Amino acid sequence: MPLHLDARLRAGDDPASANVLGTLLQERGLTGRSFNNGLLRFHNAASGQAAVQAVAPRLGMDSADVTPVAFDWLGRQLVAVDRDGESLALLVDGARESVDELCTVPQLFSLLSHEEVDEVFAGTAFTMWRASNEVDALPFSDCVAFITPLNRGGEDSLANTRQEAVADYWQRLNTAA
Repeated sequence: MPLHLDARLRAGDDPASANVLGTLLQERGLTGRSFNNGLLRFHNAASGQAAVQAVAPRLGMDSADVTPVAFDWLGRQLVAVDRDGESLALLVDGARESVDELCTVPQLFSLLSHEEVDEVFAGTAFTMWRASNEVDALPFSDCVAFITPLNRGGEDSLANTRQEAVADYWQRLNTAA
């Protein structure tokens, strides 16, 4: 299912976010916006800055070379980086210690408008989690976090999850076991 704007879920829009996000999101009016009940949220200045601090070391990059784009319901970070002269969209999953190259940044917004968005961001599992936990929508700052991250032997199941602030989750993921 393509992305649909959550009219009632929105984080504050910080006019200083252009310094953190560049113009990628602001041109499209996406900063601080949530889609599909929290399936995917586009960063604002505060969440973007926290994402860069959490993700850049995992990518072996300076924070200045990582542009935060969005994060999904599992707390995975969608960032843009330049590699070999090409701007790429990466999905960084701290619980799995994986980095997936999704597409080029120019292709990103096309990808997000198609049915593949449900597959890329595990929309069916998110719907199941929301139903089993009686949650209508995730607040902008929260994600569904693995209690025991997969890279530490945790089970890839909804039973091994809880709602947690994205910033707290990434701090926990980046702390040695």
